[in-house]
Amino acid sequence: MTRLSIPTRGLSPWRRYQADAALWFSPDEIARGRAYVRPLGWMGALEGVLAAGIVLAFVDGKVAADAIEWSGMRGWALELLIVVAARCWPSPSTR
Repeated sequence: MTRLSIPTRGLSPWRRYQADAALWFSPDEIARGRAYVRPLGWMGALEGVLAAGIVLAFVDGKVAADAIEWSGMRGWALELLIVVAARCWPSPSTR
């Protein structure tokens, strides 16, 4: 095992430290790590796109207003409960 000389002076938890993963891991381990992380990145991007689509549909599609009107309930607490619940259900006008 080789001893690594890692400078400790000037390290900051707020700045990225440029390190070479090849010093610590074998090429097979690096390839396995990249193969594991790649789908996670794609899923994160897909989740962001879906969340933006849901928010746009919720705001532009007037789902909250339709849900409050459909429920017939009045009072800000009940309306808030209806709006939160409506985020999980499609609007009656878009069925």
